[in-house]
Formats: sequence, C-alpha cells, structure tokens
Amino acid sequence: MRKTILSLLLLLFVSNLSFAQEPVLTKKQMYKDFDQLVKIIENCNPQLPVRKAVTGFDNLAAIKKLRKNIDTVNCYDNFYSILNTTLNFVMDGHTQEVDSFMPEYDNLEGIDTFSIRKNAEYYNSEGCKQKYWEGCRKLFPIKALYHEDNYYFVGDHYFVDKSKDTLYIHFMKLISYNGQNLEKYVEENCMQSYEYKRNTFYTTKGFNIPSKGLLKGEQDGKIYELNLGNYPISILCSLTNIKLDSTIPTIKPSRFKNKEVKFFDRDSILYIYLDRMNCSTEFYDKVKEVGKGKKINKVIIDVRDNPGGSDYAWHNLLTAIIKDSIPFHVKLAYCDSKMMDKFYGKKDVKKERLKWLDNKTYRIMENNWFFVADSNSLNYDGKIYILENEKTFSAAHSLTSYANQIDKIISVGYPTGQMVGLGVLPTLFQLKYSKFTFRLITTIDITNCEKPIDVYQDFPEIEVYPTLEEHLLYPLSGYDTKSEKYLYKYDSMFKKVLELI
Repeated sequence: MRKTILSLLLLLFVSNLSFAQEPVLTKKQMYKDFDQLVKIIENCNPQLPVRKAVTGFDNLAAIKKLRKNIDTVNCYDNFYSILNTTLNFVMDGHTQEVDSFMPEYDNLEGIDTFSIRKNAEYYNSEGCKQKYWEGCRKLFPIKALYHEDNYYFVGDHYFVDKSKDTLYIHFMKLISYNGQNLEKYVEENCMQSYEYKRNTFYTTKGFNIPSKGLLKGEQDGKIYELNLGNYPISILCSLTNIKLDSTIPTIKPSRFKNKEVKFFDRDSILYIYLDRMNCSTEFYDKVKEVGKGKKINKVIIDVRDNPGGSDYAWHNLLTAIIKDSIPFHVKLAYCDSKMMDKFYGKKDVKKERLKWLDNKTYRIMENNWFFVADSNSLNYDGKIYILENEKTFSAAHSLTSYANQIDKIISVGYPTGQMVGLGVLPTLFQLKYSKFTFRLITTIDITNCEKPIDVYQDFPEIEVYPTLEEHLLYPLSGYDTKSEKYLYKYDSMFKKVLELI
C-alpha cells in the first residue's frame, strides 16, 4: 500500500514538473497548427472583408506571410510568439490567447481543457518568465500616449548612461526613431486602431522599440536625440509634474475610481460613472436612491475608460432610469461557413448578400425587443447622454452604439479606432498539436449599416475631443476627474452636454 502511495506521489510530482516544461512540437506540427489557425480566422472571422474595404489593408494576406517565420523557429516560445502575432493581425481587442474557459457558455467539443491549464502553468513558470524578461531587455518600452497625430512620452524619466550621467526627460513629444517619423513607425509596426479621417493606423496603448537606436524628441522647445544603446537604465520617477489647481479635489494615484452616482444641484444633473460593466443590484438601488424625488434635467452616463463586461449591466441601468419602454434592435452577421455550424447551428439560418460589401454572403442573427422600465424606476423621460473615449470598449461601447438607435439617448465623445458595436461572447478555439487556446470574434454588428465603414459602429453622435491637458496630463496629475468641480471646470465632454438643449 505504501509503495502505491509513493508511486502516486512521484507521478504527481513528475506531472507538476511537466507543467513547467516547454511543450515539444515538431516543425511539421507547427506548420499544421499555423495552417489550422489561418483556416479558423478565414472561415470564422467576419471582420476581414470589412477591414480590407475600409482600410485597404489585407489582414489575411499579412497573416499568411507569417508562415515562413516558422522556418527559423527553434523553440516553442518562438512559435508561440508567431501565433500571438497572427492573432494581433486580426486587429480585434477580443481576439486573444486565453488560459481559461466558461463551461456554461463555451462549446467545449474538441477542447482539451486539461491542456489549457497545462499551458497556463508553463507560461507562469519561472523558466518561461525568465525567457520573457530576456526578450524584454532587447526592447525599450515607450509609455507614449496619442493625441492629435502626435505621441507623447508620458512621465518624468531619468536616463542613466554608462558613465552614470543622468538625463532628465519629462513629457517629451516624440519625433522619430532611427530617422523614421514616429507616426510612420507606429503605423507600420504597432497597428492597433484606425484613424478614419486621416486613413492611418495608430496605437493608444504605448509600444516597444529596439533598445538600440536613435530616438528623437522635443521637450520645452528643445530637440533631444537619445542613443538608447548608451542608456542601459531608465527610471520612471513620477507620471507628471503638472502644477495643480488647488480648487480641484485630488486623489492618490493608487486609488482606483469605481462606480459613482452623484446629483449636481446647480443644473439638476444625475451623473453616473461606470468603471466596468459589472453592476450589482445594490448599485441600481443607489441610482434610484440618489435620483428619487428630484427634478432631473439631464442624465449623464460616463463610460470613458470602461473596458466592458456584461451587457446586462447597462440593460438594467436603463430600466432603472427610464419612464416608458424603449425598443431594442440588433442585427448580427457571421461567416457563411461549415466551420460556424458547430457554434450557431445550420438549420433555418437566414442568409443575406450584402450589396455594400461586394455581395459577400453572411448568415444573420436578428432580434427585436423592448427595455421595460422597473416598477420603481426614476420615471425619467428626458435625454440620456453617454460619454465615451478611445478606451471605451466591448459591452461599454455596446451602450454607446445602442444610443444611435434611440433619439433620447445621445453619445458624446470621439472614436476608439476599433470595430465595436453589439455582439456575443467571442468563440473559444484550440489548435490540435500545441493546444494553443484563444478566443476569436465571430460576429459583426450590421444594424442599420449601409456601407463598410458603418460596421465599425464607432462614431458618436456628437464629437468632442479633449484638450491635451485633460487627455494626457490631468488624469495623471492626481485630480479627482469625476468630482463636480473638475467636470464643470475642465471636462470638455461634460461641458458640451451642459450646452445641449
């Protein structure tokens, strides 16, 4: 009996060790997995023709070119990097590798759930982390924020060269890298969001450049050229040194701003801020409590910087506010392929040929219903304004997209550069040999669309762009940007709503 127990313990020990080992794949298996990934994207991602029609960039062609990189792969980590680069070329925020699954929602047919855990253990192992940091040493991270066609190196930095001399950099506007205009460098190497008016790609998340090269920038009217290879150390000492307005409340940078409900007496405004779309019953009750018995002139729902969550959050929020029922219409399209039969079925499926997209045929999911006011709602019958910015995404942007359907709900802000709109949970996939597991967006929102660019669903009804200070500096300054004093004094979107009748 003791021998059996020892054998079992040894087996468990060896199994746990295997989690931290690099998966072993032959080159042939790598090629087959890559081809499977391309086939999944081609047959299941409905965004590809839309992106090509709008941007002129052929995502699928760029993805297929990555196959040749497998020729020089000598370890799993390199192959893993190619797979993730492939997903990045889909250019969708929902499309990414995952290390978890949801049995209540996901179709797990053919999914090896044990391998998901095994891969997660490997990526979290010390050996894998060490390889990651070794790769990071070859790169120089730029915490750059994008504003009106320019990138700004945000924060106060000390660059220490090999002789221990120090260069102080703060809020530098970046001009070029190795002689190439920085905007052009980002467009070619960090494709994330799309600027519709200027027909160019940009990024809002910062980016990496090789740690050896010449970085040129402008600070306080002076041009600087930094040979990054001479600065093995850079220290971020603070986010900004902006001189504060003493009339505005401040908060500690570490404080996370959560959901808030406030009533501003001076203009009878009910202001609701949502950091994520995951509200509780207590929050809806608080909305009703704050607004109860008050004459409300305007309701503002602020979903700036909200990455999403559940659509039910804003569904329930609206029903807690409105007086009368309001209609909801959604029309989703997905690929007309056998591969999609597994997820959405194949019987009695409505198909539609989209004349405005080269007569491409899609399968359609369409529904109509009503949001019905709660029995104890605020009975508010006026305008509801939704504030959005470039970081409003997923379920949060579903609310702003829905605003375009309803006259009494008005979106205010500026585009994200992403393809957004209403949708469903991204679909779970897994590759055969590597067990690389990822989610892929498999629907597009074509509600009221008449041309390809409409599918982006990314155009607020009233466009308002922030000043440089409120976009980049004030949020990092310690200001309480959700306080009444800040909103009234500095917030362009909030002040725009005050002007509207």
